[in-house]
Amino acid sequence: VYGINDPVPHSISKDEIEDILNKWPNCRSCYSCLVKLFRDQPIHTTASLYANLPKDIKFTPAKFRRMCTTTAYYVRNGPWRRCWIRYGYDPKLLKNCTEAINYQLLEIKFQKC
Repeated sequence: VYGINDPVPHSISKDEIEDILNKWPNCRSCYSCLVKLFRDQPIHTTASLYANLPKDIKFTPAKFRRMCTTTAYYVRNGPWRRCWIRYGYDPKLLKNCTEAINYQLLEIKFQKC
């Protein structure tokens, strides 16, 4: 879990990825899907990842979050809060700005009267 002002992580070690992939059934197919999703689009919400995975891949939320760490980092604040961002992709860089602005999370809160 990273803050918007933290340095952008570039990857996790291959050993960590292998440890995660060997823990649960369906991990390798889920990993392949996640790699493809993040190749197509650098930023996703958890809901969009769930929606784009094949229906036969099922995980508990905790296991799914752990699987996501093989391909992306989670941002806890800023305009991309609660989003998974592909390792090495910095949405704040000017060269990424025109694309990343489309994935900013807009949150509207209503107060009870």
